[in-house]
Amino acid sequence: MADPRPSYATWKQYIKRLEDKEDKYERRYPHECKKPPPPLHYPHHLAGVCEHFHDILLDSPRLWTTIVVFLDFELIETISDLKMSLRFSQDFPLDVSVDHWLKSIRDRGFCDDENIASRAVIKILRLHFHRCRTIEYSAVLGTSLPSPSRDLSALSSTLESLILKCKFDDEHPNGILFGEDPAPILDLASSPLMNLEDLYLSGYTVMDACRNAPQLVQAAQATLILRDYQATRSGEPAKQIVPHLLKALTHAPPRHIFWSRDVVLYDIDVSHWQAGMLYKPFCMQGVATLTLTGLEGGTMSNLLDYVDFSDASLLTVTRCHIPEGVRRFGYGEQLHLDDLRGWPDLVDLLEEWNGLHLSIMRHAGPLDLILRLLAKRRKAGKCSMNELLLDDCTNFSVRAMKRLCKSRRPTDMDNVAVCGIGPVISTEERCWFESVDVMDGTHDG
Repeated sequence: MADPRPSYATWKQYIKRLEDKEDKYERRYPHECKKPPPPLHYPHHLAGVCEHFHDILLDSPRLWTTIVVFLDFELIETISDLKMSLRFSQDFPLDVSVDHWLKSIRDRGFCDDENIASRAVIKILRLHFHRCRTIEYSAVLGTSLPSPSRDLSALSSTLESLILKCKFDDEHPNGILFGEDPAPILDLASSPLMNLEDLYLSGYTVMDACRNAPQLVQAAQATLILRDYQATRSGEPAKQIVPHLLKALTHAPPRHIFWSRDVVLYDIDVSHWQAGMLYKPFCMQGVATLTLTGLEGGTMSNLLDYVDFSDASLLTVTRCHIPEGVRRFGYGEQLHLDDLRGWPDLVDLLEEWNGLHLSIMRHAGPLDLILRLLAKRRKAGKCSMNELLLDDCTNFSVRAMKRLCKSRRPTDMDNVAVCGIGPVISTEERCWFESVDVMDGTHDG
């Protein structure tokens, strides 16, 4: 009794390929975009065959714990299937996926109905969120996502993964974000979310969680991803946003709880916060890697000026706008700078950096001064760097690189790699680098 319609996993792969094709060519091909049949996941179709099958499945609650909901499918049928799954699964932990049957990211007409469908689904799920082991909720509009502070307040220790995704963050529900006093920061030792591994928030849910449900942000033990929150577009003042964002990111776990998580901030745009004199900076603890991607100047100013993230062993900064006058990078074992915006002065930024590995990628500005600075600081014993990678960097001289390679204190350089487009290196210079055994990679003019 095989169901001819595709499984959810197979259907999801088809939709992903289709959306990738639309993104690449920015057009649709009607014969390729024919809607596939909606994937009705097991066991709903069997339960409707006959009363005998219905009774058998009713006595098998574990078969109903994987719940798939489509916001753009027939709402009455969707709600009926959802209620059936919740009823038949009894009290077992749930794995919930809320997605779309088929839509183009340019089909904004669907958005008019998405909020209605989403609120209907959330209303039913709200009574069962405490049973959820995993939640993945994907919407077109950020306002269609469940509110971390209001809809998800009943989450429990059963939860291991929470993903709230949206494609557009055009509007913010200010009544939810700023309608009440901020929630206090609680001791994580008493948090009901002690098994939460991965947290992914986007759109307004980023600020809602940081301000009104900070225990959710603090509880993620393995991965924390915050992305696509545009406060400047809605005119929200920095004083209402930045302090809560920084506090939620930097609240330290209890001493008896040890974890080292990966933190990602992606396309976050908030205004610069004029904090005045801080008694001490916000300290980001329990972080293995910190990845900053696509952050605007205000966001970067807030992070560099007010946050100490030297506890992160790997800091990656990609496509971020670095404004003038921000605080310098301090210690960090590995620092990766990729395609920085705003023509930042790397000499000033790295004046106090004392890590081991430095990568500079896709940087069009001159690098001779930074190479000489690193050589000088190494000779003075103020910089322990022993690995350098330059990738797609054209504006530096072999002479400056030689000076760095000859700086042999406190330790010899272990590796200097130049990849992609670099300066032309003569045969004599190449032989010298090979003789000191520090140059690696390609050197194409």
